[in-house]
Amino acid sequence: MKALKKDRAQQELLEIFFREWTAWCPEHVIYQFCAVVFIGISMILSIVPCQLWDSLEDASFFAWITLYQFGILYYLQKYNNYKEGGKVKATYYVLQYLPVSRRQFYLFQIRKVWKLCGCLACISIFCQMFCAGVFMNTFSVENILLPLGINLILPMLIVLGISVMRM
Repeated sequence: MKALKKDRAQQELLEIFFREWTAWCPEHVIYQFCAVVFIGISMILSIVPCQLWDSLEDASFFAWITLYQFGILYYLQKYNNYKEGGKVKATYYVLQYLPVSRRQFYLFQIRKVWKLCGCLACISIFCQMFCAGVFMNTFSVENILLPLGINLILPMLIVLGISVMRM
């Protein structure tokens, strides 16, 4: 498989397309609302220091992972689906008439998720370290590795897997 290299012109075209076309589509507002709710709840769970959990089988740990992944997948729906004439279709079928390759389209999605997940992972790591240090007077490597793995690495692996399967 060819390496994914960013084509600046195609990426800019995609940026313009999604900024203008998807601004107030009712479906996309619903997708974004669901993403905010799921990611918001999972971020609240992510600030609880790891030291307070009994084990990794804890229900809050499972909820954190599940809600966060659902939130990321809902966030991606803005870039994957559109509704036309009452039917949901893949966005790429609209984009095939633009000078944008499929690879650049999926690279665009990967970059958007990377940016979102990177910010959320940094927030989660900071909150974990702050809460563990201030409220528990302790610190663990898990306070960094768990948010990094759950908020950045896992969603990126899922998005990369989905993108590679579709290419």
